[in-house]
Amino acid sequence: MYIQTVIFSLHPDVPDEAFLPLAAELHDWLRRQPGFASYALYRGQGEWMDQIFWLSEPEAQEANRRFNASTLAPRLLALVDSHHHGFSGSCTDLSEWLKPPV
Repeated sequence: MYIQTVIFSLHPDVPDEAFLPLAAELHDWLRRQPGFASYALYRGQGEWMDQIFWLSEPEAQEANRRFNASTLAPRLLALVDSHHHGFSGSCTDLSEWLKPPV
């Protein structure tokens, strides 16, 4: 399993009502991508976080390439402040170090 997470803020003049339909469009777009597993969008105090799970890193990278070439990318990214940060990585198996349940 591979995860991509981005924490971001909308531009100050962008209302949630302008952003949320595009976030739903992103979710619909993601569901049609090979290797897509799940998507979640979280709203915090003045910032947002989206979380995308993929079956593999190559599928995530290919979807990222397709997203950047899509007509959705510039419309969505125009609403987002450029000061955002993200994380991506693969799941780590801890089973070797886990203790049996008591």
